Amino acid sequence: MACLALGAAFHPLFDALKRPPGDIAAHVRMAQALPDPLEPGALVAALLRPARSEEHRYRALPGFQLLVLAAAGFSRRLPTLLAAAIVVLTAAAVAKFAVSVHALERELRFQAALPLALVLTFLAPITLPWGGHPLVAGRSPVHLGQVSGLIIHNPTTIAVFPLSILLFVKSWQERLVASSLLAAGQCLIKPNFVLAWMPAFVLMQGWRHGWGRAAARNCVLALGLPVLVLAFQYRISSELGQGFSFAPLLAWREHSPNIPLSVLRSIAFPALFAAVYWQRIRRDGELWFAWAILAVATLQYALLVVDRPGYRGDWSWGRYLA
Repeated sequence: MACLALGAAFHPLFDALKRPPGDIAAHVRMAQALPDPLEPGALVAALLRPARSEEHRYRALPGFQLLVLAAAGFSRRLPTLLAAAIVVLTAAAVAKFAVSVHALERELRFQAALPLALVLTFLAPITLPWGGHPLVAGRSPVHLGQVSGLIIHNPTTIAVFPLSILLFVKSWQERLVASSLLAAGQCLIKPNFVLAWMPAFVLMQGWRHGWGRAAARNCVLALGLPVLVLAFQYRISSELGQGFSFAPLLAWREHSPNIPLSVLRSIAFPALFAAVYWQRIRRDGELWFAWAILAVATLQYALLVVDRPGYRGDWSWGRYLA
């Protein structure tokens, strides 16, 4: 019943955001440009062909577009694809809730996990009436300067959220094959969480097994496949003349007038939790693993910018997922 209620709440919300020039409409146009998935040979050939223009960006990130095409019954009609995109996003939002319940049930009874997962589904940062608030004229939307667990406008972030939660849980449990497949699948939709997760996973393996053969074997098994996918995506970006540069705080300053305040607003609740329960959580390696992923994602956003016209803060997406 909770899943049906969430679906009924999120569907009209996503439907209201589907009109151009929003992100949903942009990804639907990419889905229209994608070769027919029912002809695998043509699809693979198109993905491997050198990218010549910005319209070929779908070759690096075809995952969401393929999901939309499948939900649309492989129709190319724009209204059908838009309706299918809303269905995919609604299903992803519900899946995030269901996966959260499953993850929380490792520590809590179902009766406690269910309402907590419901709260987390609508989690947003602490906002103040100045500096980056969406209602203040001339300021950026609050999510650009801060970290929020609730992103409703970016379809690939919404679609990858349940996979990110599953990847965190399975990699902590050292389900290496499942982790590898989840990470590679995420990369095809949005690679940012995986890019932050990989260094943290290596550190976790070193902490857990020492810097020996067992840690190295586990890293190869878990990271090998997503690294291959990321290498393919980097090739596509290079063909389009898009890379990334070291530029400390450049992208962040464009959207936050006060970066320390943005950090405080973003982590106020988990930091308070850590302070109150410090004696317990200092022994909880899983929570340290979570903090490590967030730290890596934040450093990536703080230090790197994307080399392309327009929005240069694409390294920010890993923070929301972390």
